[in-house]
Amino acid sequence: MVAAMRSQCRSLLVRGLTLGVLLGACFAGVRQTQAQHSAVEYFKQGSDWAKKGEYDRAIADFNQAIKLDPNFADAYNLRGWAWNEKKEYDKAIADCDQAIRLKPDVANAYNLRGWLWNEKKEYDKAIADCNQAIRLDPKYVQAYDNRGDAWNETKKYDKAIADYNQAIKLAPNYALAYNNLAWVQATCPDAHFRDGRKAVENANRASQLSGGKEADYIDTLAAAYAENGDFGKAKEWEAKTIELLTDEKVKEECRSRLRLYEQGKPYRQEP
Repeated sequence: MVAAMRSQCRSLLVRGLTLGVLLGACFAGVRQTQAQHSAVEYFKQGSDWAKKGEYDRAIADFNQAIKLDPNFADAYNLRGWAWNEKKEYDKAIADCDQAIRLKPDVANAYNLRGWLWNEKKEYDKAIADCNQAIRLDPKYVQAYDNRGDAWNETKKYDKAIADYNQAIKLAPNYALAYNNLAWVQATCPDAHFRDGRKAVENANRASQLSGGKEADYIDTLAAAYAENGDFGKAKEWEAKTIELLTDEKVKEECRSRLRLYEQGKPYRQEP
């Protein structure tokens, strides 16, 4: 899996879906003392900043919420999410730890921490946290997808495919799971798990669901066509990927794949 691009895509997942899950779990059982009322107001304001991508402002408000109510688990959880968006993973993990200590039965903190362990390449820890998230909420789609990423990185390709399929079963319009499944089917170093036809089908589905403008999904579509032997379309879609990108490092990764397709060779994940 191409780390830089996959991280960009997964970050969209956290912004677009996990924040909503986190917010949906908030405010239950908050005692309306004056201090806590003020803490909730800071929390709401921080949440609004987070939605807008203003993470420093969000963190400042979550800090105030926690100062007023040191047991405000959701404020730790969302501050951890904001630290994640700033790639301050150790700070994010520390906040998840505190959120879990205060509310050990809430799945989203485990899932967020699992995501963070993936970012730090500590895959066993990621799997353990995703397992706990799924135990607490067996229909937690993002936890299956996060765990699938960890299985893929640890070369447990059968388990990765199973988790991506489970995410799709639970959420048939969940583009990221289709994309990640197609990536394994197209680029797995073990031929037993590759399937060019299914990779094209799943990558097309991911691209359609995302509006056809997500560079990561188009890159996967190019890899799928290459695995299926259609190098003309592979070159076309990889060129489109490069057009959409702004990060020069990621562009160069895609250019290297484009050169492979020009030579009539598919792309493979590093074994």
